[in-house]
Amino acid sequence: MITTAHDTPGPGDGRTADGTTTPPSQPTPHPLHRPRHRAWGQRAGGAKQASWRSYASLCILPLFVFGIITLTGCNKYTEAAKEGFKELVAEADDAINDNDDETQADPSDPTALPDGVTKAEFTTDFFKKYEGIQIGGSADDIEDATVKVSTGDVLKPAVKYLLTDDNTLQIHLWLAYVSYDTPDAAPKDIDKDSALATEYRAGVKDYWSITVESDVYSYTTEVHFHNGTKADLERAASDRSAQQYVAVCIGGECPAYAPGECPESVSGNHWYHAHPQGPVGYPGTPSVMYLPTTTQTESNKTAQKRTHLTGKNFGAACAHETGHIFGLADAYPAEDAKGVRDRMDENDETAVETHGVWCNLMKDQNSVKQVLPNDLQMILKAYSVQVTDYTDDFLQNYKTYTWYDSASGHTKYKVSGAISDTSDNHND
Repeated sequence: MITTAHDTPGPGDGRTADGTTTPPSQPTPHPLHRPRHRAWGQRAGGAKQASWRSYASLCILPLFVFGIITLTGCNKYTEAAKEGFKELVAEADDAINDNDDETQADPSDPTALPDGVTKAEFTTDFFKKYEGIQIGGSADDIEDATVKVSTGDVLKPAVKYLLTDDNTLQIHLWLAYVSYDTPDAAPKDIDKDSALATEYRAGVKDYWSITVESDVYSYTTEVHFHNGTKADLERAASDRSAQQYVAVCIGGECPAYAPGECPESVSGNHWYHAHPQGPVGYPGTPSVMYLPTTTQTESNKTAQKRTHLTGKNFGAACAHETGHIFGLADAYPAEDAKGVRDRMDENDETAVETHGVWCNLMKDQNSVKQVLPNDLQMILKAYSVQVTDYTDDFLQNYKTYTWYDSASGHTKYKVSGAISDTSDNHND
């Protein structure tokens, strides 16, 4: 099961890393789905500037330099010349392998409605391609709704989607508000009407409720909460057919790790984070969100000097962590043993540009007001992935990038889940 923490970047803490967190593993890309590399002279954004002459120059230029060095005599073939030659070759290699990974619209995506098809009809057909979503009906029908995964198991996930007859995408969340005195202790109930529980629901509803209007789509999203207790969590742990719940841990300690192993749930460094098991989930191992109290965050004494979040900022952090439960990976830069890794393709499909900075809920949750249509499509894709291939590899990334795994000594790929289902994919 996934046990990797995904935390919220703190306001003004200057972090570009996940700390000691290692993102969950992703499968190595199929040879036919390699990351796209920018060619020599190609502009970021996908405008092709390369030709056969450009590639030929990459082969000829190093040979030309090497020939000149050789003809000038061995006495002039100094160590400096050797280093210059190596740098030239390295520069050429970097130019060939520079991976810009811009998200591109599929040329086959429609920019206009087919003849005789309405927006409502096209929207409904669009959602039908995602597995596990209930099409048609009302919220009353979702209570006992089940999802059959590829293993043959029939589950009642903690996250369910319903597309109503009027093309409202309802996102249903089953939540249990609990607290753990220690990571391995039994859970205690938290009042669902407590201040932080109420702020959590308000933040998620605020950020994940949007209206989407494009040339071909028209729909709105609504978030519905089904509040449970520790008894519901315990029942789900012992009965695979029972309704599953997300553990929303308010205060106390995070139960997802053994004592002392959770870097975001230790004295002096309590912070908001999530341990997702996927939107469909695994019975007996619930997804966990950890929301420390104000007292805990005010006592932080780390070099990052994290403080507590209040009001809108706290709600944004809750929406960010819930994004992990839905199946989204972090988009802010991460750091491994070999340096900082960019984890987001920045364009007007994946982010919003504000004063020259590209922002997204999964990158800088305090700078955007709502999720984007692409985020919604990514969480539906995550759901489909877990239904059709019951696996830990459900998280959808905003960029294909490499990650150095210090434990194995190997570089791993994180495969991008940023998608483009329409070339007119904006939240109007």
